[in-house]
Amino acid sequence: MRVGFNYAWPYNLYGATFGPNPHVPLKRWQDEQNLVAKGQVAKIPVPLLDQLKRNLDNLKKMKIEVVRIFLLSNGFNWPGYGPYPRSISPPSETLPYHDWQFSPPLKTDPRFPYHLELMLKVFRDTGMQVIPSLVDFGIVGKSRSRDAKGLAPGGRADIIKDSSKRHVFMSTMLNDLLKTSKPYTDQIYAWEVINEPYWCYSPIGPLSAADPQVMKANPDTLIGFARKPEVTEDEMNLFIGEAIDLISSKGFPSTVGHRFFRDLLDRKAKEWNGMKPPQSFLYYGGSKPQFHYYAKPGFGLGDPYQIKDQGLFNGSVLDVGSKPFLGEFDSALNVFGNPWPELKGNDTTGNRLKVVEAAGCDLALIWPDKGTPDSSSKPDPIKLAYETRKAVADYTGGTLPPADE
Repeated sequence: MRVGFNYAWPYNLYGATFGPNPHVPLKRWQDEQNLVAKGQVAKIPVPLLDQLKRNLDNLKKMKIEVVRIFLLSNGFNWPGYGPYPRSISPPSETLPYHDWQFSPPLKTDPRFPYHLELMLKVFRDTGMQVIPSLVDFGIVGKSRSRDAKGLAPGGRADIIKDSSKRHVFMSTMLNDLLKTSKPYTDQIYAWEVINEPYWCYSPIGPLSAADPQVMKANPDTLIGFARKPEVTEDEMNLFIGEAIDLISSKGFPSTVGHRFFRDLLDRKAKEWNGMKPPQSFLYYGGSKPQFHYYAKPGFGLGDPYQIKDQGLFNGSVLDVGSKPFLGEFDSALNVFGNPWPELKGNDTTGNRLKVVEAAGCDLALIWPDKGTPDSSSKPDPIKLAYETRKAVADYTGGTLPPADE
């Protein structure tokens, strides 16, 4: 079994790794905008990728072969028209529904494809593969007033639910990124449309938190149920389906970072290539189906009870064309997930890898378990604790990188 790593956002800067750098001072932001207008993108520093080569070399020492990395994330550094709050009547409906209008720009900022190519060159030089994840579920989340640079996170559900805006997004941003990656087909394991789309249409989950004053004004609202989803299942299906068609037309494999194995079950038997618009909830997994697992079952709404003996990697049972891979799983430190039931008192990261392999998985990508490096670490280290690094290296037969990297 191949082992991969989720290097989701370098420097812990979610929504800011590729494209314009939103963390520079305003004057520098304006100067860089002027350089873009003059076609002098190469003169703009790219500090957020400066440790990529070192990190990929270290991951390769551990015999990690595939890396998953987020591109637009929540769209924070992707300016367009908006996001602006829509006026909703009656006002009480504003409680569960974070409704923002956003129109994508009619031209892709050249820094996005430029930075993607810089990244792909490093992957080519190190002989590794990448899963570029186009957007995260946070792209539809609650937004705020734009800052002095015209930036705000989330609030971009219109690129999913509005057909004309969806078309602009596909024909500019996605199309331009696919064109840029065309010379690097060997480096692309699969293009991922969206990470964990389930949360975009679920009334509960990470996008559902309400402000304290809202909860106080609405005491009957259960915590975690304080949201009407920004998009519907069918709108999400259309977005994913059209993106998969475009990715396929450019000759790339496709995937979707599904939060639950159940999302693949709900897909039903349907061709992913050249498909027709869905009439109901028919989720599309792409040519390389993917699901995530954190051992959090919940009344049939969450993860399976366990990995072992569940047939989770049997593509013929799912009727999705090929067996799924495990896009995210937690180490035995359980920073995000729970202990694995089938391992009981012997729950180690190494044993988790063995269980996944025995279940028939061909690729499993571990999620970072060390989000904030200590002061002795070099900039942007691989965010895996020592015991996790050692478990992975013991499983793969690789060697450990320097402790401070």
